[in-house]
Amino acid sequence: MRLLAPLFLAAGLLVTDCASRDNPAPKTRSDAPIPLTASFKVEDYRGKVLLLNFWATWCPPCRGELPDLVRLHRDFDAGKVAVVGISIDDRGTPEQIQTKLRQALASYQIDYPIFFDNKMELYQAFGSFQAIPTTFLLDGQGQVRKVYEGARSYADFAQDIQSLLDSKKEEG
Repeated sequence: MRLLAPLFLAAGLLVTDCASRDNPAPKTRSDAPIPLTASFKVEDYRGKVLLLNFWATWCPPCRGELPDLVRLHRDFDAGKVAVVGISIDDRGTPEQIQTKLRQALASYQIDYPIFFDNKMELYQAFGSFQAIPTTFLLDGQGQVRKVYEGARSYADFAQDIQSLLDSKKEEG
């Protein structure tokens, strides 16, 4: 885990503005572009337990755990726990991938933040892992506490999230 710390720090420093300033009309979730990971900052989730899920639309196990991730997002207090999806889709043009991601948002009723790692920078910052889905559980200080390679169930994630929340109560 200590080896991931520099990578995690690098991931947190990936900061640029990917929002389109040329389009004055607000977009709905279904037609808005999926933000790029360049706009993702771990610091935005400081103080919260963060479940960071790397996935792809073409990956059956990834799609299989999406309902559990949606449920986790809805069941845990948003002030204490955040679920974030990072798409590492690489099959198709950026426009085709954006379309596939928007379709997944609608099909699975995903209401937690999703980012598209179009340059694989966040993937590399987190160690270029081999299995997907791969999910990182981070504590409120941004430290990686657990890495899940492969799909997991609601119960697996919920138990570990609750353990981190309980340990935070004991400390504070």
